[in-house]
Amino acid sequence: MKLFRIIRYLLFPVAIAWWVFSHIKNFCYNYSIIKSKLFSFPVIVVGNLQVGGTGKTPLVKYLAQLLNEQTSAIVSRGYGRNTKGYKIVQATDKASDCGDEPLEYATTLSAVTVAVCEDRVFALEKLNQENKINLAICDDAFQHRKLKPGMGIVCTRYSSLFTDDFILPIGNLREPASGAKRADILVVTKCPATIALSDFEIVSKKINPLPHQHLFFSQEVFLPLYTPYSHTETSISPGTACLLFCGIAHPEYLCNYLKSLGVTVTLMAYRDHHPYKTADLLAIQNKFDTIASAQKMIITTMKDYMRIKDMPIPFQREAFFIQPVGMEIIRNEKNKFEKLIADYVRSNSKNS
Repeated sequence: MKLFRIIRYLLFPVAIAWWVFSHIKNFCYNYSIIKSKLFSFPVIVVGNLQVGGTGKTPLVKYLAQLLNEQTSAIVSRGYGRNTKGYKIVQATDKASDCGDEPLEYATTLSAVTVAVCEDRVFALEKLNQENKINLAICDDAFQHRKLKPGMGIVCTRYSSLFTDDFILPIGNLREPASGAKRADILVVTKCPATIALSDFEIVSKKINPLPHQHLFFSQEVFLPLYTPYSHTETSISPGTACLLFCGIAHPEYLCNYLKSLGVTVTLMAYRDHHPYKTADLLAIQNKFDTIASAQKMIITTMKDYMRIKDMPIPFQREAFFIQPVGMEIIRNEKNKFEKLIADYVRSNSKNS
């Protein structure tokens, strides 16, 4: 703990420098000293103010399924890929070529065009030239000020609100908390299953949305397990011994969910976006072999499976399952949330 305090003290000047840089950057864009590009079709940006694990991916998929446009696109930077520049993502691609999250989108959202590019403006221009898209969702682009979103959505985790955080590298904020003022919608994600009305009020006061902003709360939804080989869904019987391996930001949510089903969980956690090697999969199999139970299974997330699907997987097919994760708007505000999105898209579409 003492060493941690010393490190924080040493990094404080770096954090102040980043804070100043972020303020200058935002000032230049806010007052059009540096121009942002606004497109003629609806562009929804889903992002956060903090690094890691705020629930953007389930929200992006939720929006894509909600809008269900045949000429829609999802644009992502493609974090963790080994390539550069603009690329249309196919379900047959490797995660190393496009990033695990874009590959998950391309695999699960067949009607949506998925593209990766560091320059989101270039990607949207290219997509519009090639595909004449009517709608775009930009994943993790809230700090990409070169792009002016038609609607900005910021996610923040219930157990780690951006209002309680500090700027990098001392804390996890990518920019000052005041950047949230640019958002149209704020979503508090990963709320606990049971939450008191007073807790909603406490969080609302902390975030203190502006008059033009809408605040929503959401929970993770754990969908039925399925095998990646036949996509057959299954359920877990109480007493099952589960080996969970995942390289995500906060595996405790999934781990706790599985435990709530009455199963035992052995967790093998890797860093977020971990590039699995054959040795990792063999280590997982070896660990699984040591579990003394007649009823046992190996479980991972869809995002993790994207990173191993093209590798020789040593697991027995009948023992290996994927746990998909979704999200839902709570407090009986689902219809209000979906109407806000639909109204924005309708009023800003090319043929409106």
